[in-house]
Amino acid sequence: MKLRLYGDSIRLRLNPAEVEEFARSGSVHATTHFTADCSFLYRLKADAAIEQPSATLTACELCITVPRAEVVDWAATDRVAISTDQEWRQGQALSILIEKDFECLDAAKHQAGEVLYPHPLALKTTQP
Repeated sequence: MKLRLYGDSIRLRLNPAEVEEFARSGSVHATTHFTADCSFLYRLKADAAIEQPSATLTACELCITVPRAEVVDWAATDRVAISTDQEWRQGQALSILIEKDFECLDAAKHQAGEVLYPHPLALKTTQP
């Protein structure tokens, strides 16, 4: 799972195995280790009791919770993303985007051994 933070936005990209695990178990996570005793955990969690995605941050963990029905729909269809804006102050919001991770169109940028979703533009044939 890839995490991108930029300003007031969070973007997570999941490969097919992670999407499947998230739909099956209701949770998927990754950890970034800074030192032997300091790490940062980022987690996606499904919850049937909520109506829209939300994010929380504690000292060493970012947790994004997504409605369970939305996770199941996303995983089982061609739907690319789950997104929402979480207002943190009137007129200001944190943008949350969870996407299926597509292969790069530029093969040189693709990491060896990485299994991703086929890019929709790569599947189209060029018409003369």
